[in-house]
Amino acid sequence: MNFITNILPEKTLYALGWTVVHSLWQAFAVALLLAAYLLAWQKKDAHRRYVASNIALGAILLMAIVTFLILVKTPEAEPAFTGHVFGENGEAMGVYFLEGPPSIFQRYFDENMPAIVTVWLLGLVFFLLKMIGGLLYIQRLKHRYTLELSYQWEELLQYLADVLHLKKQVRLAESALVKVPMVLDRKSVV
Repeated sequence: MNFITNILPEKTLYALGWTVVHSLWQAFAVALLLAAYLLAWQKKDAHRRYVASNIALGAILLMAIVTFLILVKTPEAEPAFTGHVFGENGEAMGVYFLEGPPSIFQRYFDENMPAIVTVWLLGLVFFLLKMIGGLLYIQRLKHRYTLELSYQWEELLQYLADVLHLKKQVRLAESALVKVPMVLDRKSVV
């Protein structure tokens, strides 16, 4: 796991690693607040729950970014105590520093920070590639092997759209790639 230390500067590596560690408890706190809100307002409309959930996700992302920026800009830790060494004649001979020992928790994460960041980055790349693959698959479903349905289905679709007061135009198609009903949003994928 030493290759990560060659890619990222040490300060950035530790800031990123500690951001990952801190984001776990931060996300947990936001999830608790969201759960309390959703339980208190579970009878409210779905739009409010959707907005609250998106605000929670945005808050988690914002807290992670702020945590990273704070950790990157924080100067190296100052020693807990400094003192001067004086000779017999009262002349200052030097300065000494005393530092409290790091906690077991801090020592463990400091020693394993390159591994933590490497695993996090590999997970990030994996899920990013998975998302891109899913978007490409949806594109394929929308444009490949689709067949427009008969006029009767289009008429029924238009009637249902009018009854539901849909403002968006809805397209009904049959796909040779999909065997179950699906709904795809045209705007979500180019």
